Amino acid sequence: MIFSWMLLSALFVPTSLQVVLTDDIYSVPAGEWRYVEFVVSQQPAAVRCDLDLVSGGPAGVRAELLDRNNLELYTNRKPHQFLAAAAVASQTLILQAFHSPGTYAVAMINITGHPARVRLHLAMDFSGIGQTAAASYLSPHRRLAVILISFAAFFAMVTFSARKLLRAIKG
Repeated sequence: MIFSWMLLSALFVPTSLQVVLTDDIYSVPAGEWRYVEFVVSQQPAAVRCDLDLVSGGPAGVRAELLDRNNLELYTNRKPHQFLAAAAVASQTLILQAFHSPGTYAVAMINITGHPARVRLHLAMDFSGIGQTAAASYLSPHRRLAVILISFAAFFAMVTFSARKLLRAIKG
């Protein structure tokens, strides 16, 4: 009896689908930046970045989550876009879901004149918890085909039912 309860509880305990990519402290010199690249090849996927300012001025380090193209723009000092960003303080968290595979990076940017040390705990979550499926739509031709087939089936059932009712009334 106890063995069966242990077996059932083991079956229903959720398994971890989380992979830790890094859990290190990075030194970011004054006015410089450091980044950590990672590859997303599996869907659904989400990244969890736990950042903690170990040493350095308050609100002096900014973290940005970038895709590969925008990372190259940033390294060439050109205008870029980011997926998520936050000022690094004690216990800063960035959560981001990914909808397409590719290479991404977490950039830690020191915007002050003082060197900083940032602890980065970067983990990928493949469980899909909290993510919704992307909506997909039929092409106009398929949509029309579905509507026409549905009308045909509906009118066939109505015609069949009407004939049965008329035969039952006549007698």
